[in-house]
Amino acid sequence: MKLKLLLATLILCGFAVGPAAGQTLLFSGGEDVDFTCVNGTCTVYTATTSYRAGWARASYGAAATTTDPPGNRFATPTFTANAEIWIHAQYCNLDGACNTNTTSTSNAQLLRVFTTNGNPSLIVRGTGTAGQLKISSRTSGGTFTDLVTCTAAFNAPLTQLDLHINYAASGSVTLYKNS
Repeated sequence: MKLKLLLATLILCGFAVGPAAGQTLLFSGGEDVDFTCVNGTCTVYTATTSYRAGWARASYGAAATTTDPPGNRFATPTFTANAEIWIHAQYCNLDGACNTNTTSTSNAQLLRVFTTNGNPSLIVRGTGTAGQLKISSRTSGGTFTDLVTCTAAFNAPLTQLDLHINYAASGSVTLYKNS
């Protein structure tokens, strides 16, 4: 079983609190050199059903695992702290062609957002049910607290995933499916 964030359009954007003129694009990647495979056992898929051909030439995948941290994973360059962050990607799970998207591995980590001290404090994880995902917080000691479980399943091939994190004021985190 695979969980994949697709190389096709992973964009991490940080927005300073204030007017639109203060927006800053912190990272935008669409090639294999833009991502680092941790532990070297990640897979590149070239089946055109696993990525948007107009935006990329392949997608990345790694076997789903509940290990913390996941043994096989992709990482982006580190960028500076921001009060507001948007993360955009194309997502599919299971096989390399994104054909069989019916489940997610319970507690497998799909997307990890780090604090400035290196703690992955917000994590999008699988629920084990019909492609559903959940957002969890994580303490520096490794204790997880599930914040919310998505009602819509992320089980269609190439589902658009947008994660909005706002650390300002009381804070919020929102996961969007297909906008």
